[in-house]
Amino acid sequence: PRKMADWFNGLVQKGVNQVSSKVRGSVSLSISRHGPAMQVNIQERGGMLIAVDLVLCIQLGPQQLFVAKPFKEYADEPRRLAYDPAMLWRQSFSVSETRTISGIDGANECRRDCLRILKSIFRKEATLAKFTSYHLKTVLMHEC
Repeated sequence: PRKMADWFNGLVQKGVNQVSSKVRGSVSLSISRHGPAMQVNIQERGGMLIAVDLVLCIQLGPQQLFVAKPFKEYADEPRRLAYDPAMLWRQSFSVSETRTISGIDGANECRRDCLRILKSIFRKEATLAKFTSYHLKTVLMHEC
């Protein structure tokens, strides 16, 4: 996954460089990398900022998505894997999580917006940094 992620990052950087050369001055573009995502920040001069996350994934079947994110051992005692961890892709459940949250919300409820607000608070508050987006979504889905 690392080589594919690096290739993808280079591709995004090349695209941003090409666009930047054509829109000089009116819009600024920057890139940051976090987790499996490449975030492209688009900002009008003195105006609104739009952040777009791009994630390289492989889709196998209608519901199986895998992202180029390095394998991470979570247990206290490491497991002996049959495969090289550098070759493992992580399964992503983000599409089905989004569907589930939208299904819980219905037409006029605000759980999805609450999740966005919570994520913003958790990013800015250092004492909450140990909690990830995964933790917030899991709590939201279990409590609703």
